[in-house]
Amino acid sequence: MLLLNENLAHSAMATYQSAITRFTFARRKRDLLVAKSAAKWFNSARELDGLNGFLLSKQGLFVQPVEADRKVLRRYGYQNLWIKGTSICPQLSSHDIKRMYQKGTVIKLLKMDDEYPVPLGEIGKVTYVDDLGTIHTNWADGRQLGVCLNDGDKVEVVHYAH
Repeated sequence: MLLLNENLAHSAMATYQSAITRFTFARRKRDLLVAKSAAKWFNSARELDGLNGFLLSKQGLFVQPVEADRKVLRRYGYQNLWIKGTSICPQLSSHDIKRMYQKGTVIKLLKMDDEYPVPLGEIGKVTYVDDLGTIHTNWADGRQLGVCLNDGDKVEVVHYAH
């Protein structure tokens, strides 16, 4: 049952990212309604696993930033942005990163700009986020190397921490 709920949460987050990105650029009310529904759906899936849901704003949107949907961004000529509420955030604050990648969150590496990078697709567990926003991670290959989202590194959450 846990895997089913994780898949539900992952699908809900993908739906939220796509809808909130479309709304941020096109301001269609339908996209905002889909994003609000997906946020509730995501939190419900987490609660089924006995986990806390993410904090929602008065509008029913996630308080923490989410990565914008890349397919939608390409239509508007962007490569990567973050969205907080309905606003674009080109850079994340260390506070936001700490909230998003709590200790125990399992991540998958999508891109790393480092002289000796961890292999793409490697799975790791977040140990902590420092005051600069570096996500310190224990990788499955035994390495301990930080991820810097604001410097171009990219990860995908596999499992959110409690």
